[in-house]
Amino acid sequence: PKWAREARASLRNGTEEWGEDWCKVIGLWWALEKSTRFSSSNKAFPATGRPEEVKNWVKCARKGTPTMKKPEEFASAWEGWWKAINPEWRVAADGTLKQSGEGEWSTMEVPGVNGFLSVLMCLRWWKEGGVNGDWTACVADVTWVLER
Repeated sequence: PKWAREARASLRNGTEEWGEDWCKVIGLWWALEKSTRFSSSNKAFPATGRPEEVKNWVKCARKGTPTMKKPEEFASAWEGWWKAINPEWRVAADGTLKQSGEGEWSTMEVPGVNGFLSVLMCLRWWKEGGVNGDWTACVADVTWVLER
């Protein structure tokens, strides 16, 4: 469908130098969408704690790149939101996300325009904002989740 093709092009466009990990996470997202026949259900990741830029992007019909006034705060907001939308069993005692263990994944089964697309677009905007911080580790964590 058009939304998926446009989204994939947007995620890829101008990111050739971002490395294999970025290409891999896009491929895994595409495989997820393909496995659900690009369904766009009403299911969405919770908006609580989500970076404000996502709301603005949705208002603009998911076109373009929203303005990031404070890229550092955006990165921090994304990390907090990502932790919040992950299953509770993934959160370690120190507050970090574990890449081990077994548990229920149903809260992460969110295909379509309101699912992982928002997660990946945020990662793109974060990288474009010039604040690297934990970006690479976050891409690796999203990759780990999508591989489940």
